[in-house]
Amino acid sequence: MIGLKNCLLFFGNDNSRLTSSSHPSKQAEVEVGDWCVFKQCNSFNIGVTLGFAYLSEKSRSFTLKRAPTTPPKDCKNVRGLGCLCTYYRVLPDGKLKQIQVTSQTYKDINQYVATISQPVCVDEVLALSPEALNFFKNLSI
Repeated sequence: MIGLKNCLLFFGNDNSRLTSSSHPSKQAEVEVGDWCVFKQCNSFNIGVTLGFAYLSEKSRSFTLKRAPTTPPKDCKNVRGLGCLCTYYRVLPDGKLKQIQVTSQTYKDINQYVATISQPVCVDEVLALSPEALNFFKNLSI
């Protein structure tokens, strides 16, 4: 558990700085700091976006803080784009449990489903808003 005090420090309490959509929806772009839903094999996970990188080519560097969720129609050299995220599993009550990883991997942005609102702190634990939880529970593969 990250604790309520740490939870507030992590997110801050300035709601004007939120980058995530107030209603779960597929966005044309994802920005560093956005909370998103991603497909994961036969399920879905929540991820907070930390950065981006190209998935192929020698130079993987992608330095922008915002990335398109689908390649532009006139783009002829699509290299694939990945998102680096901290991922969370959604528990039945809407609380989030961080998924522990042994190495950093970039998830293909094609696995992006939607952007959701920033989680809230409930009993010193991160939790989805009722609207985001309802959206998450109604997803299907």
